[in-house]
Amino acid sequence: MCSPQLPEGSYAPDRPADVDVEPPVPDSDGRGGMGPLMMLTGAIVLSATTLAVAFSPGTGGRFQALLTAIHGHVVATVPGPIMPIAARGAEVFLSPWLYLVMLICFLAERYFPARAEQRFFSVGFVQDLVGWFLVNSLLRVALIGAFAATLDTLFQTRLSFLRIIPTDVWPPAVGLVGGLLVADFLKWLHHWIRHKVPLFWVFHAVHHSQREMNMFTDLRVHVVEYLIALPVVAVPLFMLGLTDITVIWILILMESYSRVYHANIRSDFGVLRYVFVTPQSHRIHHSSDLRHHDHNFAVVFSFWDRLMGTQWDDHTEYPDTGIRDPAFPHETSASPAGALGDYARQTIYPFKMVWNAAMGRGWTIGGADDRN
Repeated sequence: MCSPQLPEGSYAPDRPADVDVEPPVPDSDGRGGMGPLMMLTGAIVLSATTLAVAFSPGTGGRFQALLTAIHGHVVATVPGPIMPIAARGAEVFLSPWLYLVMLICFLAERYFPARAEQRFFSVGFVQDLVGWFLVNSLLRVALIGAFAATLDTLFQTRLSFLRIIPTDVWPPAVGLVGGLLVADFLKWLHHWIRHKVPLFWVFHAVHHSQREMNMFTDLRVHVVEYLIALPVVAVPLFMLGLTDITVIWILILMESYSRVYHANIRSDFGVLRYVFVTPQSHRIHHSSDLRHHDHNFAVVFSFWDRLMGTQWDDHTEYPDTGIRDPAFPHETSASPAGALGDYARQTIYPFKMVWNAAMGRGWTIGGADDRN
C-alpha cells in the first residue's frame, strides 16, 4: 500500500469501531465468482458493437459530425501549443469504450460489491466524481497538457536522436502490445518510486486516502503527481516512435481498465489474476492494514509484481482502505459545494506536509513520523 508506516490505531474506518460488518460471502470457489469477469467481457463485446454501429453508414455520419464539432471547439478554445495534447485527451475521454466499461462497473458494484454496506452514491463517490473527475480534469488539461506539449517539443527538437525506431515502422498490433507493455512497466516503476520517496509519497497519499473505493477513485490523483509521472512514461514512449493513434488506444485501455480495479467489486478474476491486476489485488494495495504496505504496485499486468517480488499472494482478502492519518481532510459532504471545499483542502494537504518537513518537523502525518 504505502511506504510510510504510522502507529497502529492512528486510522479508524468510517464507521463505529464496535460495529462488526460481515463481508459478503464469496462464491463456493472462494474467489468472488466469475460474474464480474463475465460482465467485463460483456462490456468489451457491447463496446465493440457500439463502435461498429457508431461508425457505420448513416449512424456513423451523425457520430462523426459530433466528433468534428467537438474537435472544432477544442481547436477554437485551447491554446495552440497544447491543442494536440488536448485533442488526444478528448479522444480518450470521449471514447465509447470508457463509458460502457463504467456502466459495467456500476452493475458489478451493485451485484458483486466488495463492501456490501457501501452505498453507490456515497460521500466518497461524490468527492471523486465532482472534485477529482470534473474539477481536477480542468487542471489536467491546463497544466499537464502544457507540460506534455513541452516534453514533446523538447524531444522532437533536441532529443529526437534518442528515437530507437522511426515513426510508423511498428505494425499496428505490435505497436499497441509493445507500447502497452512498456508503458505498464514504467507505470509500475514510477508507482514504486512514489511510495519510496517521502516528497513524492505525500502527494500520492491523496490517492490512497479514499476509504470508499469506487470507479472514479483512479482519478483521485494530485496534479503534481502527473508532473512527476509524465516524464518517466512519456519520454521512453517517444523513443519508440509510436503513432498518435497507438498512444491514444494505449491510454483508452489503461484508463478503462483502471476504472474496473478501483471499483467496489468483489472478484479476483480467477486464474486471470496471474496476468492482470484485479479489484481484489488493488484493494490490497490501498489497504489501511500495515501488513499490506508496499505490495501490488502493478497498473494493468500483475506479473510485474510477481517478477519484482511485491505481489501479495492471498487473493481472498478485501480489507478496509485509506491512509493512517487522522489529520487528513477526508470528505464530509455529499453536496457538490461541499465536495469542492473538500477537494481544495485535499489538494493543499501535501503542500502542508512539505512545509512541515521544510520547517524541520520531519515527514509527518498527523504528528507521527511516517518513516518510522
